[in-house]
Amino acid sequence: MKLLSKKKPAGTGRAPAKPVFRLPELVRESAMLASLSPRLMRVYLNGSMEGDFRERLWVATSAVNRCRYCSYMHQNWARLEGVSDEEIRNLEHLDLDRLDRRMHMAAEFAEDWVRKNFGSVEPDIDRRFRDTFLTCEREDIRAVIRLANFANRASNTFDAFLGRLGGKPIAGSRFVDEVAISALVGGAVVGVTPALMAMRRKGPVGLFREFRAFSRRFSPPS
Repeated sequence: MKLLSKKKPAGTGRAPAKPVFRLPELVRESAMLASLSPRLMRVYLNGSMEGDFRERLWVATSAVNRCRYCSYMHQNWARLEGVSDEEIRNLEHLDLDRLDRRMHMAAEFAEDWVRKNFGSVEPDIDRRFRDTFLTCEREDIRAVIRLANFANRASNTFDAFLGRLGGKPIAGSRFVDEVAISALVGGAVVGVTPALMAMRRKGPVGLFREFRAFSRRFSPPS
């Protein structure tokens, strides 16, 4: 039986369709992630969350934030964890009715929580989330969403910098934040590129072409 998901229009207090960082927000979120580091170590080092579920959660959160960089990387990593192309498309488009119950509830929670910039989740969504997952599972899910959101917003700020250079700045983004955060993102890109090249069995030019093609067809919900 399908689970009905009610799409909610963006309203006041919600994050923009492609949220970016300002430096004070980056500092606050960095401190938040530092406080969550024991929980994230449980997820990534101790396996408290299955790898395929973790990567599916990344894909869903990256779709909410419309981050093409994180979507490209984590869609590829999701495939390595055995997630099918069909499910990846469903996650990218937040087509929640086509997901299994647990992923549906996690993605539904992630969508509402992230769009509200970690404000109060709709009571019905919060109730379903609590009914589906144990307390420790909920905390793991929240930690992964916060980590994904951090990477998404930092990458979107880099995209805002590229857009500004091309004469198409993103509303709400500031040049000084873009320059500082782009330097951080650039270092991260250098770090993950060799792993992506090995995963995709491509050189830097081939990987760039594949990412460019992915960006052209990337179509998360707005």
